[in-house]
Amino acid sequence: MSSNYPASLDSATELPSPAAGAVIPAAADTNRSLALIAVETKLGINDSAASTGSAKDVLANDGSGGSDWRPLVEADISDLAHTTARTDEEIQDVSGGMFTGNTETGITATYQDADGTVDLVVDAPEGTAVLSTGEAGGSKFLREDGDGTSSWQALGGGGDALVANPLSQFAATTSAQFAGVISDETGTGSVVLATSPTLVTPALGTPSALVATNATGTAAGLTVGATTGVEAGADVTDATNVGAALTLTGDVTSSGSMATTIAAGAVDVAMLANGTDGELITWDAAGAPTVVAAGTADHVLTSNGAGAAPTFQAAAGGGGGGSPYGSTYEISSTGDYATLTAWQAGSPANNDILYLAEDITEAGAVTITQTGVQIFGKGQDIVLSMGTSALTHSGANGKWSNFTINRTSSGKSYFNSDEGTLQDMKFTSASTGLAVQLGGDDAFYSNVRSDDTSTSTRASEHMNIGGARCNYQNFNITASLNASSEANAILKGVAVLRSNLSNIFVSHNGTKSGTTAFCIYLHSSCGDSTWSNITAICDTSIAKGIFCDSVNTSWSSVFVYRGAVGMEIDTTRVSVNGLSHNGHNVTTCLEINGDDNTITGVNSDNNGGGDGIKLTGSNNVITGNRLSDYDDGIHIVSGTTNVVIGNNFEGSTTNNINDNGTSTLLLAATDSDPLNI
Repeated sequence: MSSNYPASLDSATELPSPAAGAVIPAAADTNRSLALIAVETKLGINDSAASTGSAKDVLANDGSGGSDWRPLVEADISDLAHTTARTDEEIQDVSGGMFTGNTETGITATYQDADGTVDLVVDAPEGTAVLSTGEAGGSKFLREDGDGTSSWQALGGGGDALVANPLSQFAATTSAQFAGVISDETGTGSVVLATSPTLVTPALGTPSALVATNATGTAAGLTVGATTGVEAGADVTDATNVGAALTLTGDVTSSGSMATTIAAGAVDVAMLANGTDGELITWDAAGAPTVVAAGTADHVLTSNGAGAAPTFQAAAGGGGGGSPYGSTYEISSTGDYATLTAWQAGSPANNDILYLAEDITEAGAVTITQTGVQIFGKGQDIVLSMGTSALTHSGANGKWSNFTINRTSSGKSYFNSDEGTLQDMKFTSASTGLAVQLGGDDAFYSNVRSDDTSTSTRASEHMNIGGARCNYQNFNITASLNASSEANAILKGVAVLRSNLSNIFVSHNGTKSGTTAFCIYLHSSCGDSTWSNITAICDTSIAKGIFCDSVNTSWSSVFVYRGAVGMEIDTTRVSVNGLSHNGHNVTTCLEINGDDNTITGVNSDNNGGGDGIKLTGSNNVITGNRLSDYDDGIHIVSGTTNVVIGNNFEGSTTNNINDNGTSTLLLAATDSDPLNI
């Protein structure tokens, strides 16, 4: 079979897809398309001899087992199995069915079969049903624009009256404008806020609570509600009404109409009004309270007699009168007296108190004979310069404290007060004479310093002490020495009977030698005195560090540095318990010229030569001593029945004991060498 096909459909690459069982011809014309073979197979057409068709032609069965291209005519359509004409009702039913049974959102669709129409009803929008696609921020509103459309718009003023700060988008509003907005206000004027408003003639009505702490002014018709003792509506400006209602108890009680009485002793200092410091409360001649004006320093409260308030006044001169305290005077250029000489020329009295407020220079000598006179300074930097004059205090129960006395030439500072007190004092002197003399019985001396700045040969001792039953403690003395007289010393004790001396430091300042003088010289009539914690600093040019020629004295914890002789005892019944001595080529550590003395606890190192202990006398006990690097540890020049026991000798000592007397020697095992006589 053969037929002609359009060349445009002839393609060897488009394979047909025949139905199952279709027969594909074994041979095909060059004009036949495998694609059309598939179409023919689908249509149930075998071979065809179709001619070339025109535009819009269709391929049709020609009824004889063949096919051909030809135009489509109306008759062809009426013969189709599925082209039966549809009525309007059928078309309407099909279209209406498309709306029936569907799910719509925001709209309701109803098909009306009676008239073939569809009713569409849009749901009324509410809540978030009106969408704002593309908008953000939550601050715009939907506005009708007047042209049949609506749009989202921003609020004017930048605010939203439905959120926090609800009025912030509005311009400032006056009270009058605010009153024009509301319709049920009462009164006129400004809007009132809670804190500290100012109300002008308000009618408060009946407040539920009212605190009138700061209420001022009066009102003739002011009434009060019913309370204890006061009927409702009573006039509280009427004293009779209020007084009758009050019952005051405790420290404040009622007395008459509104009068009160304060209980005795109910007012304490804290309840008094503030006053002026230094004033005193008193009553004047009329019995009215008043004050006594504050006085100045050192003034005293003085009575002005009956009918007059007392006043503060300067203390009258004279003091005394048997009173334990006299007048107090300031000694200064602006004080009561410019100098002690001026006070002495005035009205000095017993028990006067003299206060040195600044440095004072005296033109002449001052002698204090009154009892109980006290001189105070405000510190040892306050200097009383005596020049060439002497300051003498011989009145009993006197006192010097807390200042410095300076001498530039002759004239000593002499405190000779029985039962007196001298403490926290300093003495300075550039004189070669006696600088300080302390005496009087039963006196107390403490914390005393004395410095000698002289570089000349001394004519006498620097400090002289005496008096029975006295206490001397904490002395520090530095001075030069005299090369001409053994009677001279830095510290000399005369008649220091039954007295106690402790913590005494005496030093040679090195400006002059004193080959016949001493650092400390305890002279006659000093019996029964005790010396403890004594230090004497000197050099080998000094005759003796300590010289004692007074019986019945006791020495303990003594330290001597160098000296030609460390310590010399030229008397009897002296006890030495603890003497440390740094010899360094001295002649003798301890020299004894007397009987019945007891020596123990001597500890001395020399550098060769001399005697450790040199003894001339009888019945002496020398025990428990250590002596090193002397030619003779113990040298007994003469004497009898001396007891020497328990001593130690060290170093290059030539003779431990050199005995030229007829001593009874009891040697203990601690003696390192046998007796060498």
